[in-house]
Amino acid sequence: MKNILLLLLTVTAAAFGQVTVDNSGAAQVVPWPLVVQFPGVCKYGQVIQRSDLPIGSNIYQCGTHNDWNQVASSTSTGAAITSNDGSVTVVGSDLSVNPALFASAAGNTDLSGANKVGLGGNGFVSVSIPNEGTTGTTLNLLAILTAATAKVPLTSTTSGIVGVVISGAGTAGNARIATQGWANCIFDGATTANHYIGISASSAGKCTDVGAALPSTGQVLGIVTTTNGGGGTYAVLLQPPTIGISRVKSFGYSFDGGGSALSSGVTKYITVPFACAITAWDILVDTGTGTIDVWKIATGTVIPTISNTITASAKPVISSGTALRSTTLTGWTTAVAANDIIGINLNAVASATYLNFSLECLQ
Repeated sequence: MKNILLLLLTVTAAAFGQVTVDNSGAAQVVPWPLVVQFPGVCKYGQVIQRSDLPIGSNIYQCGTHNDWNQVASSTSTGAAITSNDGSVTVVGSDLSVNPALFASAAGNTDLSGANKVGLGGNGFVSVSIPNEGTTGTTLNLLAILTAATAKVPLTSTTSGIVGVVISGAGTAGNARIATQGWANCIFDGATTANHYIGISASSAGKCTDVGAALPSTGQVLGIVTTTNGGGGTYAVLLQPPTIGISRVKSFGYSFDGGGSALSSGVTKYITVPFACAITAWDILVDTGTGTIDVWKIATGTVIPTISNTITASAKPVISSGTALRSTTLTGWTTAVAANDIIGINLNAVASATYLNFSLECLQ
């Protein structure tokens, strides 16, 4: 056949001596004859390829007595490495997984070693850490590192969590701690799917649902995957631990008399393009005193009026000094929706020629 070179290595060097063949112009090279059964007679050194056997174990060479001997595969034939439950087997560069053994996060098993990677649909990354000898660790609770050992964290713990204990819990031996991926964690209360996970402040070592918004403080461990009406052991998707990032924004207005004393009763309006919760207020003046009222109305076709006040009877007031910050928001409506219209009213002022007012708002 055109451009196909068939090399029949069924001749001996005694008959032809050394032979050199240039295959560079061939589109396809078939190095040995393809057969479906062993020929009854062969010459020493003759090589065949069985087309009915898997590639890598289908090459045979003729011995001295018309016998066929399998040629060793180029794949490493080193000792097999198998996971504890037989779910994963590695031979040389070949890795095989038994998916039937990955039915749940609790049954997920991984490769041997101090650092493990679980394979399959409920995979995880874990580390092995010696248990602390007094408190130790508990299965499905969080673990914190102390003096190179793992133990259950306190309710006052806000950071430093390694992960969730998935095996080896106790006060001796090594705890296997999942740091990323799937695990089961005991929660201190109800959960909602896709909410963030934090450290319980009410029950030592338990996970807690910290809500749909990334919290501004504390360590965030991952995401809870199911909705449940009360505490219990639930599947979680652990992520690299992060500390909540503060997302406090501010908005306000500066009243400037241009060197002249300010007059009360002036109101300025702004639109807030993001949703947030008011957490504090700040007033700066050059001199004198000032009182501010804050009005709010949903986005639409009108601006807010005094009937839309959100400060109740706790209006921001500066009566001494030139700067004041307060988190006292008694009676306030603190929720701000995206695109709400805010009115900042200079309710009262004396002597000041400049007054800056701003609201701190946690997004």
